Amino acid sequence: IDSSTNNGTVTFETSATTINGSKNLTISSGSGDVTFQGAIGTTGTGIGNLDVNKTSGSGDIEIFDIGTDGPIVGVTGTVDIGNNSTTSILLDGTIYRTDGRTEFDAVSTGQAITITGVSPTFTTTAGNLLKFTTADVELSGTSGGGTDVGTTTFNAAGGLTIDGDIIGKSGMAGVESLTISSGAGAVNIGGTVGNNGSGKALGTLLINSTGGAGNIDLGGIGTNSVVGTSGNVTVGNAATNTLTLDGADYKTTGSQTYVARSAGGGQNIDITSSSSGTAANFVTTNQNIAFNTSGINLKNNATTTISSGTGGGGDISFAGGVEADGTLDVLTITSGSGSVTFSGKIGATEELAGLNVNATNTDGAGDIVFASDIGDSNGTEAGVLGTTVIGNNTTNSIDFQGALYSFGTGTTNIEAKSGETIDVTRNATTVEFKTAGTSLSFDTAEIDLDNGSNLSIATAGGAISVVGIAGHSSETVVISANDGTAQGGGGDSATETVTIGDIGDATADEILSVAITGADGITLDGSNINTADTANPNISFTGAVDIKGSVTVSSDNESNDGTITFSTTIDGEGSGTDNLTILSGSGALTLSGAIGDDTALNNLTINTTDTDSTGGATAALTIP
Repeated sequence: IDSSTNNGTVTFETSATTINGSKNLTISSGSGDVTFQGAIGTTGTGIGNLDVNKTSGSGDIEIFDIGTDGPIVGVTGTVDIGNNSTTSILLDGTIYRTDGRTEFDAVSTGQAITITGVSPTFTTTAGNLLKFTTADVELSGTSGGGTDVGTTTFNAAGGLTIDGDIIGKSGMAGVESLTISSGAGAVNIGGTVGNNGSGKALGTLLINSTGGAGNIDLGGIGTNSVVGTSGNVTVGNAATNTLTLDGADYKTTGSQTYVARSAGGGQNIDITSSSSGTAANFVTTNQNIAFNTSGINLKNNATTTISSGTGGGGDISFAGGVEADGTLDVLTITSGSGSVTFSGKIGATEELAGLNVNATNTDGAGDIVFASDIGDSNGTEAGVLGTTVIGNNTTNSIDFQGALYSFGTGTTNIEAKSGETIDVTRNATTVEFKTAGTSLSFDTAEIDLDNGSNLSIATAGGAISVVGIAGHSSETVVISANDGTAQGGGGDSATETVTIGDIGDATADEILSVAITGADGITLDGSNINTADTANPNISFTGAVDIKGSVTVSSDNESNDGTITFSTTIDGEGSGTDNLTILSGSGALTLSGAIGDDTALNNLTINTTDTDSTGGATAALTIP
């Protein structure tokens, strides 16, 4: 049918005007409109190919139904509706069932493809792509008032491609949801889903949530300023080959769940961008955000921000590892009162440029859990190269369950609320915290070592600050801010210092032994350092020691006394209230440097009491 010469309209009037038969149908109308009021392919096997202004023509096109839910396939061949000059395509039916490659194409201005049927379903077969080209797609098939919800469904076994945005109609009363199933076929949405700033948020978004191994590429949900979906979002499943999130914004009112397979290296969720250096933002309103089964790979060479709110917040979780391909990939997380859980390693093979988890006290107080390592002792080692900030002074707790937490040349700050709220729970293992020549601090909170979780903190050239350390059953503590050059740090510094508060408890067997090294000095800040009543409860300080406030260092126990060693000088901090008490019982006490030569102590007490109830002797004392 060709009316293009005079741009005439082509109309199949009334819903009773159906089109059947096995032949092909081609229509060319120029700028004339083409209207199908009745269904296409309602009997038999459906028509052959369907071509409506495929190569030219700007006329509006309206198509009611293709096929039936019998199910009868309406078109067994290819379907080509419109071209990039077509002014609009209106799909006002509820069934679009085809058995060939199917494409709808219209101009890029506005929402030129509109789907208005109530809960319509588009179905294509395996090997046949369903594609919406050039134009944005608008969904407005809800019926009734705001409480009525419709769902647009794409069952695209041959894959689904949407070049533009797919959004809800601005001002519509109801809420339209979107469900996509593609099996082994790929889903590629080049634009944003939901509101793009000129539409209305969709309801629920489901993409291959129940199965299908096809790759998924999702260009965004909403924008930085508007929510894309008001309901929950689930994209992918445990069989999804690769999930690519290459947009700038994923903003929802409901929860967000992203899933891909764990095989093939495990990093099958890619957060990337069409142009390097574009930040990515995942934002909900006090709802959960989860990256399930697979690890994620940061590839946008910029900051990726994941936020579930700063008030009530939602839980944020990573089931797999977190890696980064670029050199500027920073991960920033804000969870409010929601928890943050990393189940896999961070930066085990490809390091992050920076890591911030609830970094300020306005970001929230939610628990933070690292179930595995940061870095890898078998690889580059450091899991984060730049600045790391974990927690703030309101954070309820931070739980380190791995064995290695290795950071690069950026400063590292770990903080939780006051109390024993930084937990180290890798039982029967020495847990290492280390940096490559930069500072490492544990602020506000004390570190609590679980049963058998020995502690090692080392910076090879940077300052170390620890509020305090508690134990469970005679754990060991080794802290070293040693000479950067000697440790291969590439250069010496004047900040190879250790500042430490309390270690252990005088009334409990918490800490077995303590060894602290500070090439540029050790400050005991109001410290009470006590070792357990078990074999070899020794204490050593390698480096000049400053006493700030009242300090007690004791290895004196009922049955097992330990040695205490000061490798060089001991001085006061200068407040006039700097008091030092040393108790070693029968353990050897070594004082190798002058005491109070630079800055005097207020009081010095050495072995004036002995805990041994049997009256055991105290060690011989030599003061240089």
